[in-house]
Amino acid sequence: GPVNWKLAEEIAGSLSGEADPVDPWLADEYTELGNLALLQTATVDLLPDLAAGQIDPVDRATWTTDNLRAFDYLVEPLGKRMGEQAQMLGPLASSLVGMQVGSLVGSLGHHVLGGFDAALIARSERGYLVVQNLETFASTHGLDARQARLWAALHEAIHLRLSSVDWIAEHYASLLGTFLGGIEVDLGSITEQMQGMTDPMAAAEQIGDGFDLNSLLGSSSEQWAQDDAQAVLAFVAGLRHHLVAGFGDRWLPDLADIKRALAVRAIEPDVHAGVSISLPDHDLVMTAESFCAQVEERWGSEAFGRVLESAETIPTAAELADPVGWAARVLLDDPFGE
Repeated sequence: GPVNWKLAEEIAGSLSGEADPVDPWLADEYTELGNLALLQTATVDLLPDLAAGQIDPVDRATWTTDNLRAFDYLVEPLGKRMGEQAQMLGPLASSLVGMQVGSLVGSLGHHVLGGFDAALIARSERGYLVVQNLETFASTHGLDARQARLWAALHEAIHLRLSSVDWIAEHYASLLGTFLGGIEVDLGSITEQMQGMTDPMAAAEQIGDGFDLNSLLGSSSEQWAQDDAQAVLAFVAGLRHHLVAGFGDRWLPDLADIKRALAVRAIEPDVHAGVSISLPDHDLVMTAESFCAQVEERWGSEAFGRVLESAETIPTAAELADPVGWAARVLLDDPFGE
């Protein structure tokens, strides 16, 4: 296949480490907060209902194991494209992608606060809060732990609801596929880096998690598609932040402190580095949050609801910084009646 999932599982498992079960008392609190978040987000008209859903407190190893294949619809097109462009590599092409996805998810296991924090859309009816990471985040930045837990639970509940909107993931995957379709793989770089490596497992041992897949990919003739793909993820994340802020001081009186901690965290080393998946940075997510706030404030909740109507109404990369441009395209009727 286009991705060597067995190799990905081995690398992800070695990076995430052994299982470290969550303390039962703490797990009970997280479960209660998850249930509360699901109930409260059900009152947000913009968000879809869930036929089923749960938010579970887990350790890093559990999150990694459960989510390794949650992004297969994104990485398999990359593996397929590499296989088409670099047939001379044979099974090594799928192994290169397997190493990268295993390294990505295994590294994310030590970083993400929940499913929402992976910056990707995982199509699942199950939500996650990674307890060790969230507790470390709260203590490192001097946050009230219970507020940080509720904040994360609200984000995960919204993320779970947005992940149930099939067209969002499909739209992102389509844009990413267009971007990848315009790439010519750098065979010279592949040959140089893979010289002497004929066995996938041997290559994994030698390259490990430091292999830079991006260096093997040339530029794409469809760069606009990568920009718009980043905008989709930025919009989803910005929308979450906007909706969580809407719960106000009653629920999260320390929200400003949490957001400051997130800004500090955003400058830490990027665990996505070297992986060719189009992801937004913190600044773009904040631009998207501002977009949501401006649209709702200027044109009202009914107009704001149009953002999740279809792939045609979601903002493009250029429109995230230009709400008026988005409104002109989506909200206004043709002035000439054509």
